[in-house]
Amino acid sequence: MQSGLDKKSFLRKFQESGFFLLDLSDNPVNGLSGSERKKALQDSLPGLLKEVTRLAPKRILIIKRNVFDIACASLSELEYTVLNKKPIPFPSNHWQAEYRRLVRYYIPVTKR
Repeated sequence: MQSGLDKKSFLRKFQESGFFLLDLSDNPVNGLSGSERKKALQDSLPGLLKEVTRLAPKRILIIKRNVFDIACASLSELEYTVLNKKPIPFPSNHWQAEYRRLVRYYIPVTKR
């Protein structure tokens, strides 16, 4: 997201368009070791599934490989439509262009 962009306004418009941005974990995991992060994310899956059930989205797009690996099968088993069949990279470390390309592919933007 661009520096100086009003994130709250953007997220409000995003939600008003029928989209939700959910994180697998309610707690930061970026400071954890790989094994601790994996366990924390796996332990967070029931909470994510509960929130997804509450929101009842028609389609889901999963960002980041470790989230995809943990959540995709469970969401599919609950008969949610997961749009991507492979992980979409998190938009950091020079992955921004690929992230944008894939998000636009799965969620085409229309001019209003």
